[in-house]
Amino acid sequence: MQRHGVKPNAYICTSMLSIYAHTRDVASAEQVVRETILGGHKPDEFLYNNLIKVYFKCRLTHKAFLAYQEIEKDPRLKVNDVILNTMINGLVINREFNIAKILYKQMIESSYKPDMVTFNTMLKGYTKTGDMLSAAGIIADMFKLGLEPDTVTLSTLINSIFKTKAPASAEDMIETIRQMGMTPNIYTYNAIVNGWIESDRLDQAEKTLEIMRGTSQLKPTIHTYTNLIQGYIKHMQLGKAMETFQSLLRNGVQPDRATFNFMIVGFLNHDRLEDAFACLNHMLNMKLNPTKDTWSLLLDECCHKKNWAIGKQVIDRLDSSGFTVQNESLKRSYTIVKNHCK
Repeated sequence: MQRHGVKPNAYICTSMLSIYAHTRDVASAEQVVRETILGGHKPDEFLYNNLIKVYFKCRLTHKAFLAYQEIEKDPRLKVNDVILNTMINGLVINREFNIAKILYKQMIESSYKPDMVTFNTMLKGYTKTGDMLSAAGIIADMFKLGLEPDTVTLSTLINSIFKTKAPASAEDMIETIRQMGMTPNIYTYNAIVNGWIESDRLDQAEKTLEIMRGTSQLKPTIHTYTNLIQGYIKHMQLGKAMETFQSLLRNGVQPDRATFNFMIVGFLNHDRLEDAFACLNHMLNMKLNPTKDTWSLLLDECCHKKNWAIGKQVIDRLDSSGFTVQNESLKRSYTIVKNHCK
């Protein structure tokens, strides 16, 4: 830093440490800290926190602890919530979960508060070890601090329940959630529906939807519908996918790009290219821009079926949409169809 005529200070050093954490460059990180200290600037909590991040990123747990101890020894400095969260997250990521548990317990029993990243990190640690009782304790701690489980929390928890407890039914799954002190909300139900679909249990995904609408009086979101449609398409149940698509429209829910993409896949799987193109039109008319994957699916099928009439219509819609063809595979299909449309 000094070689380039830049005078080091704590602010520049902290900013540089963020970069070195990303690039995992320990030597440069330690050098910039030395230059800052030699320049007469004493390290503060922000600087140490970023240095600890560098060490954890580089799997140097012992050095992270040494930096942490420097904070504790310096009377000018004070360990704070941010530093403790950094320590706990780094320890879990570096498979020092037992030490993380001790630090987390100390944090919970003090005036310091874990953030959502720390809660979710600890939750992942417990679920990986199959300790669902302690995982439930993390959820309880969240509620005590007035925090609500987010989508990461719910996905982690529900995926773990599917793996460790193998619930037999939708009712069993929801009861397990309730036993952990949680009242299922729409995000919980969406994660459960997705879990049943990934387990190839469409019947229980449907039962979960029924309970969600009935017992919990919750309305499905686009994610609920799209998860179900994805499951139906995967299992070649196009009829049910179409019924679900019509249901979401009747209930005033707007399909998103993923919903349309799954429907297009379903139609193509059943040799219904015309319906797939109609789906594309519907999508574009709703001002939703297809991805390269959607365009590729349709143009590849036009090439496979040698249906140049629909191929021309797809090309026309693609050109007028403003989409730029950059993917090599898509370029090939685009060129083949384009050449047959001259």
